[in-house]
Amino acid sequence: MSKSIIQLIRSYLGILTDDSDPVQWKIEAIKTSFNTYSICMFAFIEHPYKLYSQESTPLGPLPTIIKFEKNPYINLIGNPKEVGTKIEVYEEAFKAKTQFYSTAVAFVQEVAVIKLNWETVKGEICYIVCSEKNALVQNL
Repeated sequence: MSKSIIQLIRSYLGILTDDSDPVQWKIEAIKTSFNTYSICMFAFIEHPYKLYSQESTPLGPLPTIIKFEKNPYINLIGNPKEVGTKIEVYEEAFKAKTQFYSTAVAFVQEVAVIKLNWETVKGEICYIVCSEKNALVQNL
């Protein structure tokens, strides 16, 4: 399943959903200082699904991957951070320890604005959500 590339517009607040996706996304840009913003990508996960972390092991599931397109108006500061209750367990299906979130997680990317009048940050989130019965690979 593929969705269009997300656009985060300054002061934009929205919910991106798909009836077949057990994860609802809420994305917003929060000003943290004069020229710095936190792009917050909130994932709300339906029970009994789990959303895998950005961290993975060689034998485990594919990790959540967040990519931003190059933008002449901003600089990314570090990598997206995960904020939430991460669960780590051994999963027989992968024969490895996995890390995932079962209810919600926020992926937070800090950005520095280097030119005034920036408007849009484009990117893509690729992730896997699994339940005991199935696994879905999603692109947002």
